[in-house]
Amino acid sequence: MNSFLKTITGLILFLILILLPEISFPYEKIWGTKYNIFIKSLDRKIEYTEFDPSEKPDYKNRITGFINSLNSSAGKEIKIVRLKITPETDYLFYGGRLCGITENRGEIKIKEGEKILKDLTLKFGNPETDKKSSLYIYTFKKGRTRVILYQHLIDNMTMRCKVYSYTNDIFNSLFSD
Repeated sequence: MNSFLKTITGLILFLILILLPEISFPYEKIWGTKYNIFIKSLDRKIEYTEFDPSEKPDYKNRITGFINSLNSSAGKEIKIVRLKITPETDYLFYGGRLCGITENRGEIKIKEGEKILKDLTLKFGNPETDKKSSLYIYTFKKGRTRVILYQHLIDNMTMRCKVYSYTNDIFNSLFSD
């Protein structure tokens, strides 16, 4: 019974850490989580869908695109679990293990986008910055984790925002197959 309580406590902490944005990004601890363990850890109240990106041609994700560009047969091993929460969040599994997370923030106020940038900078340090017209791309690196923040200005009040996080361990998996 003691190990059962430890497992339940661990799963609850896992959910708290990944679902609450105000807590630090604990990616170093969750990368490589097995798909079935992740699914079992989800709160039953959270709605989610699962899909294979190759079966959904309208699905666009920079991480899956990058994986496919490095290894064309890798697409068969990618599975997405989309949590229907705010922000809508996709968990990317490659070879049955968690290797990427995408938060689609959608259209947000510029002030909210500035807060996201500030929070990521506090957690990961100063980013590399690339500006292309009204698109700002911020790249953060810390440990085994890479985070790319895309902010596309719509007007003086609004922007579209996506946050891509992934483990650089994915490269070892892609090149070792």
